Amino acid sequence: MELNILQNFLVIAQTGNISKAAQILHLSQPALSRQLQALESELGVTLVKRSSRQLNLTAAGSYLVQRAQEIIAMVKKTENDLSTTAIPSGDLYIGCGETQGVQYLAQAVKIMHERYPQIHIQLLSGSGDDLRYKMKTGLLDFALLLDPTQMTDFNFLTVPYTDNWGLLLHPSHFLATKRVIRPQDVKKLPAIFPRQHYNFNQLENWLGHPISSQMIIGTYNLLFNAALLVQENVGAAYCLNNLINTMAIHDLVFRPLQPVLATKSNFIWLKDRPLSAAADCFLHIVKQVLV
Repeated sequence: MELNILQNFLVIAQTGNISKAAQILHLSQPALSRQLQALESELGVTLVKRSSRQLNLTAAGSYLVQRAQEIIAMVKKTENDLSTTAIPSGDLYIGCGETQGVQYLAQAVKIMHERYPQIHIQLLSGSGDDLRYKMKTGLLDFALLLDPTQMTDFNFLTVPYTDNWGLLLHPSHFLATKRVIRPQDVKKLPAIFPRQHYNFNQLENWLGHPISSQMIIGTYNLLFNAALLVQENVGAAYCLNNLINTMAIHDLVFRPLQPVLATKSNFIWLKDRPLSAAADCFLHIVKQVLV
């Protein structure tokens, strides 16, 4: 597969129309059609379902879109990392979970911007599973992940900030009048849980029984959308403190868990992978901020 073929396939997938894609790419429609057919022949799969007006991706086509985006992003990142200048420059890709511990990275970014204004930060928010995958595939230079994190493949620094778990509640919820939430308060409570399995393990230890025995309304990977469900009084959401401005979303309330359930964050980077000049500069600054 050639890189320009993958880039052209992404345009076809985005437009869903060979004619529109050909116009964007400044190619003739027959040439682009032959290119798509050759790609399907090379891979031995059907990538699109053809109709008179619209092209729809098959399962194989959807998979190739995801992989093509990753491949193209990796090529661009590699080109960026290998660019050599007297002053470190380029893009730095950092993944972040939802935690107030990001404030320490913000301090490091400020220092780096003052020292190396040619380095630009690309922040990506996501779940721990997603960020770990992107770290291992080389799409991220660093990530900030909540404990517990499997550290076998990573170097890490622990951020000196502790997040505490609690329940995000509608003000009319019967638990909103409590100052703290105890395990006996939430038996059979309809609730929305974080999607990551390691968070399940933490909450199960606090509850004293499997999550499956709870009334699970749904799960989330980023809290804002879950907060909108809480706003509609769909249920309570287990989450970390200080992530949602409860005054801004119709006076939602946060009540901490008791006994306290706390977690820390780790700033990680992959073992046995050389860092770019920009990443090496940033790591040096992060160590100054965290240590």
